[in-house]
Amino acid sequence: MTHAYILAIYKNHEQVIRLYERLNEENTVFVVHICLNASIEFKKKIRTYFKTKNNVIFCKRERATVFRFGIVDGVMNAIEALIKKNIHYDYITSLSGQDYPIKPNNVINDFLIKNKGKEFITFHRIVFDNEEDYKNTLWKRKETYRFEDYWIKFTKKGPIYGFPSNRLRNRSIWNLIKVYIYEFPKYFKEKKAIQEATEIIFSRIYTKKKKFIEGYEPFGGWAWWTLTYDCSKYMLETFRKNPQLKKFFKFSWTPDEMIYQTIIINSPFRETVVNNDLREIVFPGEGENGSHPIIYKANDFEFIKNSTKLFARKFDITVDKEIIDQIDKEILLMTKEL
Repeated sequence: MTHAYILAIYKNHEQVIRLYERLNEENTVFVVHICLNASIEFKKKIRTYFKTKNNVIFCKRERATVFRFGIVDGVMNAIEALIKKNIHYDYITSLSGQDYPIKPNNVINDFLIKNKGKEFITFHRIVFDNEEDYKNTLWKRKETYRFEDYWIKFTKKGPIYGFPSNRLRNRSIWNLIKVYIYEFPKYFKEKKAIQEATEIIFSRIYTKKKKFIEGYEPFGGWAWWTLTYDCSKYMLETFRKNPQLKKFFKFSWTPDEMIYQTIIINSPFRETVVNNDLREIVFPGEGENGSHPIIYKANDFEFIKNSTKLFARKFDITVDKEIIDQIDKEILLMTKEL
């Protein structure tokens, strides 16, 4: 069993090194993607550490910030780097620098050997006729705005803005200008003056919602996965050969939670997909900020210990290092006992 890992990283070099050392063993290869947003110091420390590791390669860097398409580009670059070097792997797993294994390597390998040929990625339909069906998805609600509206960034490091195409189309341009002038003091105070102005402009340019890519049924899910060599190669080749995929998803919200699923579930590999990304991910409760998973702390150890998953996210040693210490200790004990 040869296992490849994509490490998509941008901070906490000590945690990244620890992740590598925990997963590193014979017949394992790593491809590292350092986000363009990472500091020079972080990049230097990572390069220095990995330069002596003969099972580590680096891929072309992208601005892989959250919600943007650079994340997808970075992952595709990583797969491409492995294939161009003729590195054949049985499975490839995408990880961020804040993921961590919660099972020892031999358990991970045994699981994949027993399930050889299966693809592990979460997925669900995005569009339903019945509004109630949206509650049964991973997102728990209707989120077609992710691809129907236009999501645009104006600078490399700036925020991404959403432009609902049908919000203002029933008003005349002069009426919109009057409203904007009247509301400007409030917009300025809330630091939304630029966003509101650009929304007025783009609402006149893009007057209709985007239609999904012809020939594809839209699917969504979480951004992380474990795939076979053949499936990951197919995903990369489909992405490279069909520029409309990038053109469409580049102006969508969180494209990494749609594009992998859309390619794979619309492919012959659909029959071998298991709706499971093998990760323990917990989001905040209702009423809290639910855009990102919780960061595990020491008091979450029993929950992590009893999980049947192979990996978990998120961890942050600057928030709580003890939880990773506990996991390492437990993994070492399990390895010794097995």
